[in-house]
Amino acid sequence: ELRKSQTDEIISKLINQGKPYIGSSAGSIILAPDIEYIKNMDDASKAPELSSTTALGIINFSILPHFKEEPFSDITQEIFSHFYEKTVLVPLTNTQFICIN
Repeated sequence: ELRKSQTDEIISKLINQGKPYIGSSAGSIILAPDIEYIKNMDDASKAPELSSTTALGIINFSILPHFKEEPFSDITQEIFSHFYEKTVLVPLTNTQFICIN
């Protein structure tokens, strides 16, 4: 939906202009270079037009939100175990955040 509406370009442009951006859950995931790592957290059938997992690439790491938090406890631990050696993966609980200036 971000690509279809060109919101991805708008978000990137505004961030690069220095505008503040606050992203929670999926809003933080899209900042990564790629979202392949998170595919098992969602139902792929709800995104039938998704042709690429390339994300915005605003940051050079991947955020794993809801780490060890219900109802995502099992899946986030599974994702972390599978991807932590393949990408720079930063797990965050629901009470943690990252601030980038």
